[in-house]
Amino acid sequence: MYTSLNDAAKNIGNSSYAKGATRIWYMNEEGWQRCSLGAEFMRKHPELACLPTSEADLKRTHILLGSIAEKDLNAIYGLMQGEAWSPMGEARGLISGKGLHHTSMSVGDVIQIGGSMWMVDRSGFEKLTGNGGGKKRHAAKRPSVGALAADLGRMLKKR
Repeated sequence: MYTSLNDAAKNIGNSSYAKGATRIWYMNEEGWQRCSLGAEFMRKHPELACLPTSEADLKRTHILLGSIAEKDLNAIYGLMQGEAWSPMGEARGLISGKGLHHTSMSVGDVIQIGGSMWMVDRSGFEKLTGNGGGKKRHAAKRPSVGALAADLGRMLKKR
């Protein structure tokens, strides 16, 4: 059982999960209802939107899961899939203890790297900036099944 996100570094054998400056924010219950439809939908329906433009905004709809060393958005997305960082359910207690309901990074979750906040979108990432969100996009490269299987294999060998 994990007590922090960084426990995955030792369990999985991947230093990308080690404590670092990249902050991982998962949607809380309000965020799940308002943020999980993607940035385009939120721009079309500003009355429902939750495109945070500051950390104070973010704290209303998201919960800080933890901080990791990895800084590449695509790599982080892959690392934060449940089958990658909690393949045997090791994060269940951590997730529920923080009042969260999902282990895998999903549309609406936020990655904060330095002063930049990126929301996971339906396809890629949306950079969150002033005026309710920017249109700067970063294309997603989803992790391969082979890479996830290799990580799982390394973890199982350690047990």
